[in-house]
Amino acid sequence: MRARDIDGDADQDIALASSFTDGVFLYVNGGNSSGGGDGSAWTRVTLAPTNTLVAITTVITDFDGDNDLDVAAVALFDRNVCSFCSPGKLVWFENTGNVLTGWVEHVITDTLWGAWFIAAQDISGDGRPDLVVVCIPIADGGGTTQPSGLYWFRNVNDASTWAGPLTIDASLARGWDMLAADVNNNGVVDVIAVDADNNVINWYENARPPGVPMDSPTFTTHLIASPAAPFALEVANLDGDAALELITSSNAGIEWYDPPANPAALWISQTIDAGFGNMSPVRLYAADFDLDGRVDVVVADDNLDVLNWYQRQANGSWAMTQLRNGYSMNMLSGGDLNNDGRPDLLTSTYEQGNTDELAWWQNDP
Repeated sequence: MRARDIDGDADQDIALASSFTDGVFLYVNGGNSSGGGDGSAWTRVTLAPTNTLVAITTVITDFDGDNDLDVAAVALFDRNVCSFCSPGKLVWFENTGNVLTGWVEHVITDTLWGAWFIAAQDISGDGRPDLVVVCIPIADGGGTTQPSGLYWFRNVNDASTWAGPLTIDASLARGWDMLAADVNNNGVVDVIAVDADNNVINWYENARPPGVPMDSPTFTTHLIASPAAPFALEVANLDGDAALELITSSNAGIEWYDPPANPAALWISQTIDAGFGNMSPVRLYAADFDLDGRVDVVVADDNLDVLNWYQRQANGSWAMTQLRNGYSMNMLSGGDLNNDGRPDLLTSTYEQGNTDELAWWQNDP
């Protein structure tokens, strides 16, 4: 799920991908697009109806250049063909002006095996947001495991057509998480991804010169670190310099990596909590929750069923507060849902009893 002000009324709404009920949904804060939403009332709007799209993740941006926000999603497979033995899909939902009724679905591709995570950034430098997708291994109906990998789709003519998949790394074996960011601070968007099977975190340097549009830039692979079974990624500015730092979960626990002067070299690891998150699916979200000018980290562990807040101290250490125990969360995000200037949390569950839930956690001063 992602939180953005999708309807332009100065409060944050939520786009949700559902892989059990197979749909994509929008939750309008305040129940309408008149503003004033404080997280107490929500109207659910269907983008992809139930039983149509085995959606895994969403992203929100203006794909068609009409100055409103659209939604894109990836689907792991086509359940109507064969569960877990059919290609997945990449789709975007056009916002035609009325978020309560005016959405049009556009299929970018329906032959994308193992589509798992999605990011939207301008990779080509033409001013239009492109889509980056990481795919995990999926066995087809004949028992053959289809190739995984890291790919991107170029936005052509304001999303009326798309070029792709274009390859970033076809050898990426199991990319549980991926994000797009300007790693080397040169004004060109790069890509970071984990490979849990090969125990690496790589960043892929976009070779496009700054300020020069390119339809098919090449990517150079750089190793960030080699933790065992890396899972989740988050970027934030933790030390106040110009470069973004990388927060990760792996069998080494929760760590953050500081890029050296040459980010093509190995990054410098710092420990947040070495004893947490080992051998577990973990999700991360970073924000300055206590408004002290330092970025904190919240971690959701789907196996241990806990939600922890790691508060960054003035001396650089981390103080942990457990926010919840006995509650299984498979996704974690955030935003200012009640519009009080404080970042809140968003969580979702998966196979949690008879029903799953989408929840927001108020950051109460």
